[in-house]
Amino acid sequence: MESDAWGIWILNKIGRFIEGVPTDCRLCDNGPESVSHLFLYCHVAQVVLFACPLNLRLHNINMGSVKELLASWILVRDNNYTFNLGVCMLWAVWRGRNDSVFEHKPINIQSTIAHKIYWFSMFYYYEEGSDVQATVPIQTFTATVKNQRWIPPLENMIKLNVDAAWRTNRSSYAVVGRNQAGKFLCAQADVADYQSPLLAEASGFLLAIRLAADMKFNRIVIEGDSQRVVLALNGVTLNVLWRLLRYIDQIKLMVSKSDQVVFSFVLR
Repeated sequence: MESDAWGIWILNKIGRFIEGVPTDCRLCDNGPESVSHLFLYCHVAQVVLFACPLNLRLHNINMGSVKELLASWILVRDNNYTFNLGVCMLWAVWRGRNDSVFEHKPINIQSTIAHKIYWFSMFYYYEEGSDVQATVPIQTFTATVKNQRWIPPLENMIKLNVDAAWRTNRSSYAVVGRNQAGKFLCAQADVADYQSPLLAEASGFLLAIRLAADMKFNRIVIEGDSQRVVLALNGVTLNVLWRLLRYIDQIKLMVSKSDQVVFSFVLR
């Protein structure tokens, strides 16, 4: 992967002098493509990392490079579980990027996550001498990760976790859906030009309720770390910023079409 990634650097160099050579990220089209952008800042990659059992939120991690991220995984004392899973995640993102570049296939987040889990299962749970391929189900991972903060929803409910990032009037937000067993069900992400992180968080909740409608989830928990948005949605506070009202009204309109929707705040 290191030798292939060198090609990204070459393209950026050529693109400075030759018009028409693509230099933006092939996954999110939201900034010049580089190794750091692809694996640390691309909102598509962030969804893949956020959806994994490690529940990574890279915009809150002070990492200057991919090497620093890998080094932090190596230092975790868990029999190399974190490192192996993390490397498989990065490889899945890289493969998705190459499929987009060379085969002109649009990135499929759910397929990328499935590949990541498959490769990790094949390697980490491989038993020498066994001809049987690893078939470790996704839901078993939640129980094996130490200090896992994710709390499963009640029976017959789906939990949608919302996350958002904001940098200099540019926002990205993502949603990941799991069932009671922790099994990955769906994910979606988007970017927008917002003036505040609060609007990005509210847009994440709106994206979640829309994703639930598309997936025909009728009993859901939408969880995020924006206390102001959750309080407004639960009607606990009447002091709602006017900029939020449009999002709150749209979300509540869609809530009326579902059997049960719970808005939950989680401290991260």
